[in-house]
Amino acid sequence: MYQQEYFVLKNSGTYANILETIGLSYVLSRIKQDKCVSIKITDNFSYYTISLSEAVSESDVNTTGYFEGFPYIKYKDDQP
Repeated sequence: MYQQEYFVLKNSGTYANILETIGLSYVLSRIKQDKCVSIKITDNFSYYTISLSEAVSESDVNTTGYFEGFPYIKYKDDQP
């Protein structure tokens, strides 16, 4: 888990795998939020590689608080 490269297999034949890759990249960027880390996604035919300029450490994970994975949409007139 504490590494510099992550891999996502292209096994669905749909856009789901790139969405998973982008989502994982977002989570990794949030874990490394206090540091200037570049993230690169590479298409390697049968899988995607997510490369970070600096590896994720245990302390990075332990100091990451809760965050929302996406913004919520709510209208003023919405009733519970």
